[in-house]
Amino acid sequence: ESERLVTVVMHGHPLRIVDIETLVRLKLKAAGPKDLYDIGILAHLNAEAKEAVAKHCVHKPRLLARVKRYLDDPRVAAAAAEIREGERLLGTFRKPRIRGHHTQSRPKRRE
Repeated sequence: ESERLVTVVMHGHPLRIVDIETLVRLKLKAAGPKDLYDIGILAHLNAEAKEAVAKHCVHKPRLLARVKRYLDDPRVAAAAAEIREGERLLGTFRKPRIRGHHTQSRPKRRE
């Protein structure tokens, strides 16, 4: 399913990952407790993940009931909120990069 792969660049290196819908589908197929927990976190953080859960569980009521327990669990919601807050705090440390501009001026050399 190469059309489901997304390439992101991290630290100058390309990294191929699956899109969110494929990740949810793979996690639903595995359906272990950690997988369902991960789906719960993803659904709290990303509306697209929540839509993927609904799409792939529409004809699987028992699986949907298991996933719903994680979606409704306040501990999962709290963990997702912590992740969101951590990302927000990390964002405050990032400096915007503007190509072609220096953030600090350099002193001119005297010859």
